[in-house]
Amino acid sequence: MGPDRLVSIRDTVGMRLFSHLLLTQRRGLLRWRFIITAPMNAPDATARLCIACGLCCNGVLFRDVELQAADDVARLKALGLPVKHSSTTRQSHVPQPCVGLCPDNRCKMYSDRPARCREFECGLLKEVIANELDVEDALTTIRQTIRKADRVKALLWQLGNRDKHRPLGERFRRTCRIVESTELSEELGERFAELTLAVHDLNLLTHSRFYTCEESVEF
Repeated sequence: MGPDRLVSIRDTVGMRLFSHLLLTQRRGLLRWRFIITAPMNAPDATARLCIACGLCCNGVLFRDVELQAADDVARLKALGLPVKHSSTTRQSHVPQPCVGLCPDNRCKMYSDRPARCREFECGLLKEVIANELDVEDALTTIRQTIRKADRVKALLWQLGNRDKHRPLGERFRRTCRIVESTELSEELGERFAELTLAVHDLNLLTHSRFYTCEESVEF
């Protein structure tokens, strides 16, 4: 017999539990055993995925966070957030990468974070909460996305864009403008071609797994 087979069946006792029958082969004998697991709730899913990710705060997914009427702008400024105001949209926002993001992907001002930060759930997180995606598969997708984003950052660095304090999409667009007005060496031309493909590759993944219909895309 091949590898262990896992068959999921809905529990009928109304407790939103799942009973799994695990068929295993041990010394030529087939054995069935029950495993009881529960769907991951929102706090647990957020704790596992968000701490492993940080993409909605580090400038990969978004260029800024629009502040809402309920946000205490004075409080956010006092906490060190560089609140900006657009004369065009008349909307206050906090630029990304967020200065409140710690190296371990925790938030320095979590209890006082803006309303948009409180409300946002990426598509990947929603799938896990809805029990449509296993948390380990979600973590694998997060790691893949981070690697793709790191590849884009590395190529931007090689092309001279080393401003880590600006969102990734803005850095890419600035690099494009410079390239259009500059005669590149063959080597740098190849790097820019790699960058374009890397950004496209990253976009395909973020658009399909992280953005929902409510969010605007960055690149």
